[in-house]
Order: sequence, then structure tokens, then C-alpha cells
Amino acid sequence: MKKVFFMILIVVAAAFGKDYTLKECVDIALKNNLNLMKSKLDKRLAELDLKSVKSSFLGIRGAYDGEIFFSKSKFSNFDDNLNDYNYTDSDDFTNRLSLSITANLSLPLIDRYKSSSLGIEYAENNLESVRDNLIYSVTTSFYNCILAREDINVQKENIKYNQTQYDETKLRYDLGSLTKSELLQAEVNLSTARLNIINSEKRYEIVVQNLINLLNIDESYKQFNPVYEIPQKVTIENLDLEKLIEIGLKNRIDVKNAELSLEQNSLLYDIEFDGIFPSVSASFNNSYSTSNDKETQSLDHILSATLNWDLTFEDFNRMDKQKVSLKKSELSYKQIISNAKNEITKTYLELIQQKENLDRVGKHVELAKENLDLANEMFRFGNKTITDRIKAMNDYIQSKYREIQARYEYITSLAKLRNSINIDSF
Repeated sequence: MKKVFFMILIVVAAAFGKDYTLKECVDIALKNNLNLMKSKLDKRLAELDLKSVKSSFLGIRGAYDGEIFFSKSKFSNFDDNLNDYNYTDSDDFTNRLSLSITANLSLPLIDRYKSSSLGIEYAENNLESVRDNLIYSVTTSFYNCILAREDINVQKENIKYNQTQYDETKLRYDLGSLTKSELLQAEVNLSTARLNIINSEKRYEIVVQNLINLLNIDESYKQFNPVYEIPQKVTIENLDLEKLIEIGLKNRIDVKNAELSLEQNSLLYDIEFDGIFPSVSASFNNSYSTSNDKETQSLDHILSATLNWDLTFEDFNRMDKQKVSLKKSELSYKQIISNAKNEITKTYLELIQQKENLDRVGKHVELAKENLDLANEMFRFGNKTITDRIKAMNDYIQSKYREIQARYEYITSLAKLRNSINIDSF
């Protein structure tokens, strides 16, 4: 008996699939997304690039030389039987060990170091941007699934109403109180409702599969069940637009990258400007050599410094061009700031509009339901035609659909506003 019960549980679990909350979907996407993985590698490459620039300031080189001299001499000493002889071998070699330390110091090299440091910040910002965009994409895709499933529920309710209407119309037609045309109209409406739910189910399959693809998991849409979570309640009146803009300008990746781009172009200008000045390099060489007989030994110390100065008219031309690029970066930065403010303001106003629309639609659903109940009652008493009843039913179904659409748009507007100021929650 227990075994049978256990098998039933397995079948039921398989039928309903596995539940996935929005948070679980986001966590899975952050773990599996390939673009996010590549962005992490880009950050690592930027760190290695900075390490390479650091090594340019100081160079250490060690070397070992060994010179081997080998000789063999033969000396013959014969005994009385003329069969005894001796060999005498000799060899010699010299060891030479040297260590060289070179220090390079120039203004362009220092600027390169600063530029590479900015490269790490670029990589970090890009990583954060990919992460934020991924979360936003998963969020909207997840709520698309919820919207599609609620649409199926509305269509099921529509079928239920149309089936009841058809049954009552058929009964009254059999009694002779309704015409064949009215019966056909009820039958067509029922058939249309059944077609609508098929389309809704197909759409649900598509949006769920899109979410699965976004999560990069091997899962069938039939076993994937997004679980609706009540979103965090946000009082619109408590959201101050000026404060939102301030937070957005501090957190947005495009603003951060614009600041880095401005600083980067400033450094490039410094590199061109500093290039007109001489550079200095110094080296210290320490070498030690010895022979195997320890009779010949030497220790050498060499310190050298070099002053390099390479200046052409082309250097001044490059400096002027970089100055123009710096000015363009300043204008681009101002434009990005302006665009960010406009986007945050627009998203904030859209959220207010969606909240007001959601409130209006909710009231309309209540009125449409009252009208439908009244139309059903009057139809049964013969005070309403089937056309009046169908119209009232369609109005109610459409109001329900507009309600779930308004709820979806409100929830996604909240997510869009959070994304526009780059925060996880209000």
C-alpha cells in the first residue's frame, strides 16, 4: 500500500512539474549565463594587463655562462713485456654568473599604469552591467510566464461561462423559446472560447521555453512551473523623483563608464603631453666569475643610466588630436547624464500611470462582474436576449484580461525603475 501511495506521489509530482520562484530563476541564470562567465574572464584579463604594466617598471635578469676546456694527453710507459701504458687526462672550465636589475621610469609609463587601472574598473562595470541586464531579462521573462498562465485561467473561465450559456440556450431552444440562430450564436461563442485557450496554452509554452533558454538549463517546459510571488508593496507617494535621480546617477553603469571614459581620454592626453619630455632608464649589473681551480675569480659591478628624448612635430599633432577627443568625451559625459535623468523620469512617470491604470481596471472588473450577473439573471427571466448576455460576458472577460495585463505592466514597471537606478529593491 505504501509503495502504491509513493508511486502516486511521483506521478503527481511529475504532472505538476517543479516549482521555480523568481529568486531561484535569477540565481540559476547568474550561475549558468555564458555572457556573465565571459565578463568575469574579461575582468581577469584586465587584472593581468595591469600586472604586465607593473612589471615594466622593474626588470630582473639572471644569466649563467660556463666555458669548458677539455684536453687529453697520452703518455706511454712500457714495461719489459711491452704491454703496459698510462693515460693522463686534464680538463678545465670557467663559471660566470650575472644578475642585472633594470629600472624604467617615465611619465608615459606611469600614465599607462593609470590607464590599465581604469581598464579593471571598466571590466568590473561591464560585469555588473551584464549581471543587472540578466536579472532584468529574467524578471520580465518570468512575469511573462505568469501573465500567460493567468490568461489561460481567464480563458478557462470564459469557456465555463460559454458552456453554461450554450447549455441553457440549447435547453430553451428545445423548448421552442429560442431560435436556431441564437443557438448557433451560442455554439460559435463556445467554439471560439475553446480556440482561444489553445492559443493561450501555446503562448504559455513559448514564453516558458524562452525563460528556460535564458536560464540555460536542460528542462522541459512541461516540468517547469513558475511560482507567482506577490511583489514588494511600494507606495508611489514615498518615491521621490529627485532622490531616485540622485541614486541613479550614482549607481548607473553607463554613467560610471562615461566617467571612466572621460578619465581615460584625459590620461591619453597626458600620455601624449608627457611624451614630449625625456625619459630616464637605469640599470645595475652584477657579475661574478670563477674557474674550477679557484685561482681566477672576478666580481664586476656596473651601474648605468640613460636619458632618452625623442621629439617630433607629429608628437604635437597627436597631442592636439587627443585634446579634441577629450573635449568630445566631456560632451558625451554631459549627454549621458542628461539621458539618464530623462530615462529615470520617464520610467517613474510610467510607473505612476500603470498604478493608476491598475486601480481603474480593478474597479472596472467589479462593475463588469455585477453587469454579467445581472444579465444572466435577466436572461433566465426572459428580460435579456442572448446577444445582451454574450456582450456582458465578453465585457467581463475582457476586463479580466485587461486586469492581468495591467498588473503585469505595473510589476514590470517596478522592475524597470529598479533597473534604471541599478538597485535590487526600494
